[in-house]
Amino acid sequence: MREKQSKRGTLHQNHAVFRWRAHPALQGWAIRGSVILAILAYTVAFYACAWQPLSQAFQRPVRRFEMFPLVLLLDQIVSQWTGSHGKIALWDRIPALATAIIIVFSAFWWGQWLLSQLRIEDRLTHGEKGALAILTGLAVLSHLILMSGLAGLYWTRWLLRFWVAIPLAVAGLTLFRRLLFQRVPTPINAGLGWFTIWSHLKATERKHSADAATLTDAGIFLGSLVLFGVLLVLAAVLPPTDFDVREYHLQAPKEFFQMGAITFLPHNVYANMPLGAEMHALGAMVLLDDIWTGALAGKLIIGLYAVVGAWLVLAFTRRYFGSAAGLAAAGIFITTPWVISVSAAGLVDIAMSVMVFAGFVLTWETLVSEELSESGVRPLLPRSTAKSCPEPPRTVTGQVSSKPISQLSAMLAAGLLAGGTASIKYTGLVYSAVPTGILASQFLWKKTRNAKILTIGILFFIIGTGLAGGGWYAKNATLTGNPVYPLGYALFDGVNWDAGKAARWHRVHSPHDFSAFTLAKDLLRIALTSDWQGALVVPFAIVGIVRLRRNELALYMLLQTGWIFLTWWCFTHRIDRFWLPILPFLCVLCGAGFSALAKLRLMPLSRLVVVTGLVWSFLVVASGAAVYNRFFAPLDELWNDPERIGQEHILLNDLYSQLPQDAKLLCVGEAAVFDLRMPVSYATCFDDQPWERMTRGKTSTEIHHELKTHQVRYVYVNWLEIARYRSPGNYGFTDYVQPSQFRELVTAGVLVPVLIPPGTPNQVFLVK
Repeated sequence: MREKQSKRGTLHQNHAVFRWRAHPALQGWAIRGSVILAILAYTVAFYACAWQPLSQAFQRPVRRFEMFPLVLLLDQIVSQWTGSHGKIALWDRIPALATAIIIVFSAFWWGQWLLSQLRIEDRLTHGEKGALAILTGLAVLSHLILMSGLAGLYWTRWLLRFWVAIPLAVAGLTLFRRLLFQRVPTPINAGLGWFTIWSHLKATERKHSADAATLTDAGIFLGSLVLFGVLLVLAAVLPPTDFDVREYHLQAPKEFFQMGAITFLPHNVYANMPLGAEMHALGAMVLLDDIWTGALAGKLIIGLYAVVGAWLVLAFTRRYFGSAAGLAAAGIFITTPWVISVSAAGLVDIAMSVMVFAGFVLTWETLVSEELSESGVRPLLPRSTAKSCPEPPRTVTGQVSSKPISQLSAMLAAGLLAGGTASIKYTGLVYSAVPTGILASQFLWKKTRNAKILTIGILFFIIGTGLAGGGWYAKNATLTGNPVYPLGYALFDGVNWDAGKAARWHRVHSPHDFSAFTLAKDLLRIALTSDWQGALVVPFAIVGIVRLRRNELALYMLLQTGWIFLTWWCFTHRIDRFWLPILPFLCVLCGAGFSALAKLRLMPLSRLVVVTGLVWSFLVVASGAAVYNRFFAPLDELWNDPERIGQEHILLNDLYSQLPQDAKLLCVGEAAVFDLRMPVSYATCFDDQPWERMTRGKTSTEIHHELKTHQVRYVYVNWLEIARYRSPGNYGFTDYVQPSQFRELVTAGVLVPVLIPPGTPNQVFLVK
């Protein structure tokens, strides 16, 4: 009896243990169910959470899903795109568009030539090569404009003529030879070509179903790339609305152009930091001899960084994860409202993000992937299966040469892109130069095991960084004594800077709360509640991370992402758009996640989430929530649009249209002065105020004489900005400026109030 009982107990115990590996079908259903629940939970949470931009505007909680009813009001949305009375004008954009296209094409030509001279283009696919050529060319051009501009813009004009003339001449000669010696394609031939491509896609769809490159998915993402690309270009070529753009991103090039040289600006601290992306606006101004058209061309070039970034994301993702993954990654990148909003506004954060990603791509392709291919490892596959498939992916076969390349050339090229990133912002040094240098040096050492070659390689990387970005740091070291002005005051001091200004700068530009709760809140903010986050980035990226958890490439991208996040969280004041350099890396993982969902046979869910997210992003962009959406309005109307610059700036421009050209405007508290057409004396909130310098300790008679000496005819006081600066936790503003000063000067007959539009506490005074 005891023996029977023990046997029964054993049988009962064996049946109680459920073995998942013995039931692959059930395991597959469990995985698919978990993925479905996770994606649906995030999607519901994303659209249900309060949306800060509109919540502030409407003074009530506004949920993201409240954008969807705008689909029924598309006619009203489109009516916002035109000018008054439905007027449409696009021809006035052509000079700016043509200038930007010529500069970008020239950058592409010179960048391609440079990559060929460095002998690294053989390691790149055609898509990677084109995007990296543009970014390398833009980085080199920006630095050349700086170096020539320091000597005077006369030299910059001749530099730009040479830079543009050579590629245009070569392209024109090439086109002429093709037209002369080759048959010109006819519409019938073109139609046959498109039919052949379509047939090939259908054959690929049937033969390689694992790639999930169906015409439906290709149509969705290609359509989104075209649609959002066009919207981005239309918005980027409009006059600026963002405060920072009107304060220094375009104001600094405008002042350099007016002064005839690039130099130190004591009244605008931001204009003395790296302005690599802004140099394209200065170059366009010099090339056209026109501030306003040149500014639009430069602003458009900043916006085109996003288009080139989508191109590079597509090419890189397609190389390792397939065509469907590449299209999905690029589509998710370009349709994320952050990308459109920042790029169209003229802000440089997406430009820096693309440069950070480009540095990683070039380093990986020229140093890392070669090492992996020689060891028989494919970054496409998990480590467990990689060694059984040493051959490259089908999409790369025949495009990438197997010839060895010079590791030192790769180090120099990586340094050029790292320097280009460091020339855009100081954070580019930490986001790109440091991790790219470490990654490149690590794999150079693993490949050579030679300390001498490693040392020379690091030296080449530093030289490349200096050639593409070092001029900004040398300029500041020469003109201010501080290479990272205004940072590092305790180490380097700096002209026109003191301990009080440095302390105030550090207080508002540094993080203060490092608690675990704040860390969790900021992670949640990036993943869910960030103002212009897209609905597709997080769910697809998480699926991609889980799918590629043993993938070499995914590991290094996650390390880069983690480095950028920690730098953002530990050393910056955690503004949302400062974490955007992680976005291209996440979008590559999104592409892998999209392909993984296809393998799990979850394409209906995937397409539903994608289409919903794309519709929401389109409504956000088209409605004007994320961008200035006067896409078709005449430029003459937009330059004087009160919704863009305010009635007071229009009034000031009207007042000065009847005054001598040398008459000046003195601004107090106002630093966004780009749209003002007259000479302006102003200062940012961190710099010494001209009003204080002219009036402190002086009588009314002496003040009147001082204003006349400096040819000041009007004084504009922006009390709203002053109050904002003085609000708790803000940048601060000198206590010297008070309303009583202006009342006393009005009583003394020095200033005369000017009637301004009602509803504002700001004031304009005529100097009598």
